[in-house]
Amino acid sequence: MHRITWSLLLLAGIWFFSAGILPGAADEGQPATKAARSKAPRGKQAPPPERGPAGRKGRFPTAPPPKWDESVLELFFADAREKLGPGGPGLTTSSPETASVISDPSDATAADTAAANAFGWSKLVSATTIEDAIKGLVAGSAEVTRSPSGFKGGGNKQARQHYSVAAMLFGVIAQYDGDVRWKKDAPGLRTLYARAAANCKVGTDNSYKEAKLRSDDLAELVTGGKIELPKADAEAKWADVVNRPPLMARMGAEGYSQPLKAWTADRGEFSRNRAQLVKEAELVAVIARVIQDPSFEYGDDETYLEYARELEQQAREIVEAVQADSFPRAQAAAGRLNQACNTCHDGYRGGG
Repeated sequence: MHRITWSLLLLAGIWFFSAGILPGAADEGQPATKAARSKAPRGKQAPPPERGPAGRKGRFPTAPPPKWDESVLELFFADAREKLGPGGPGLTTSSPETASVISDPSDATAADTAAANAFGWSKLVSATTIEDAIKGLVAGSAEVTRSPSGFKGGGNKQARQHYSVAAMLFGVIAQYDGDVRWKKDAPGLRTLYARAAANCKVGTDNSYKEAKLRSDDLAELVTGGKIELPKADAEAKWADVVNRPPLMARMGAEGYSQPLKAWTADRGEFSRNRAQLVKEAELVAVIARVIQDPSFEYGDDETYLEYARELEQQAREIVEAVQADSFPRAQAAAGRLNQACNTCHDGYRGGG
């Protein structure tokens, strides 16, 4: 009987001790009892006990880390920073793989387009000149599309010139580094008038119908209307947009247009037509810049490019001369411009 009683007491003591009821019963991994916590110095909190597999909140053992085979590990980088580069999220940094914007030869067209867009057209031509030049095409295109017979009898050549200039100007608007009218629709308008200009190379019933529609579209545009536009070719090169001969014809058979020649002939004409002279010279500068594009025939010929650059430079010189109210400068620049055109024509032809 005594043995049974002592056995029961011993078991009860063990139970009370393991449950933390007796003083000092809190073993490793269990929270301290009230008595144990009271022993901590006043003003200081006793450090939290470590928790392990035997603790109340650690009764379930921690699962061992998983082991992956090589087929899974190959899907991950050993160090992602080697691929992501330095910097935190949202920061733009460069790495050897991304240092070059165009690293693949197949992206050459994108590089050409980026280079073209990087040019500041506002250095050559004002938005007002562009808008006025497009408005000025309305009357001319209406005249040459008045009748099928007139169009087929030579009017198609004039229409081709008008629409080539329109395609060029809308191409400039699409890349213009400033506010200018029709900018949102310019890529589609460029495609529309480039197609019309190409078809007007011959005088047929079909080319007349298209030329007539484009004439009506111009009149609608300048009065604030909207027209249906085709899908634009974002990668179109300048030689795809315009042929060079119609642009040269726009400049004049004598190497420069009759207005430019007349307005730099004497001081009186110069003074009376200063604003118009600036616009004409700016358009010549634009044509000179466009025909320097590598997509044109002779676009890689340095002698040809020198003539085109001289043409652009002298056109800009005329603009500066007008702004300085210097008739002698304008007249001299016009003479050099004419000489550059004629010399170039002696050695270079073609381009469709």
